[in-house]
Amino acid sequence: MNPQDILPFLRVSGTNYEIGFQVGQQFRDRIKNTLDNLPAFKENKERDEKNPERLNKIKKISEKSFPQYMEELKGYAEGSGIEFRDIFIHNYKHLPREDNCSTGVFTFENNTLIAHNEDAHPIMGKNAYFLYEELEIGTSFFAYSYPGILPGMSFGFNSHGIFFCCNSLPDPTKSVGISRIFLARNMIEQKTIEDALLAAQRYTPRSGGANYNISSLKTNVAVNLETTGNASYRTDITDRFFHTNHYISEGLGPKNFPIGEGSISKERLEGGLKLLYNVEKNAEGLLRVLSDDSVFVNFRETGNRFQTNGTALVEIKEGEDIDLKFFPATQEKKEYQHFRLSDLI
Repeated sequence: MNPQDILPFLRVSGTNYEIGFQVGQQFRDRIKNTLDNLPAFKENKERDEKNPERLNKIKKISEKSFPQYMEELKGYAEGSGIEFRDIFIHNYKHLPREDNCSTGVFTFENNTLIAHNEDAHPIMGKNAYFLYEELEIGTSFFAYSYPGILPGMSFGFNSHGIFFCCNSLPDPTKSVGISRIFLARNMIEQKTIEDALLAAQRYTPRSGGANYNISSLKTNVAVNLETTGNASYRTDITDRFFHTNHYISEGLGPKNFPIGEGSISKERLEGGLKLLYNVEKNAEGLLRVLSDDSVFVNFRETGNRFQTNGTALVEIKEGEDIDLKFFPATQEKKEYQHFRLSDLI
């Protein structure tokens, strides 16, 4: 299937501002359509209008820690013709209510299989796109990208052979700090798993909990990291692993941070784990888990808040290649877009 047949793909290079301008200009209509129709953005903008000092504080923290990403967002704004503050609000996601995304992992002696359901409001999935960014620092990366948001917060891989995907977690600290979107973007630029883990943890306070699943082409290691606004816990993945949207690790598990009211994360975790250990340990088995009714999310069952917009199936072959197939929002995994690290670098 032609890569343009499901979601558009754009390759960009230059300074952070130049990259942002190119993306904003190319996907102007998608970004505007998203902000016009996304309930979460409207809620966040109303919150900012009532209490602008909160976002002003976050803006100062972000400018100090990640000036390069603020320049990229400036490029998004000027390229798309959208006010910078609206773009910044869109990139500051603190999601205490959301149950976005599920991830399953199979590890083997010489390779790792990861399947990831990308969940969000359907307008986000409809307007999403793929980016390949060539940065001046010498790193390039590929990422599934939401309209007007810095790439990295969903799934992707870089030229150093690092793959990672991210599930949202309901941060119990509700900290005002660095957006997890900025942290995820910083992670996807790193050369090793250890560097990526450090990038996720070095800045506090953080805003928005996260669950990162990271693997390396060079070492065939798979790691899970859960974070809150001021704490984190690493779990090394072996054999079979599954994660949804609540804390399950030994250090930050449900005893410390109970599941929020109205969450369907526990039911999805239980359903996914049950199936994970009853399918064949291969790509087809992992896709079966992520496509099952207990895991795959439809819009109505979430109260019209979000749905599964697509599934990424990734094979990381030690010392060889990263192979990624993206299946659109259907439980029948037939058509897909196909990307390989070796084809992009």
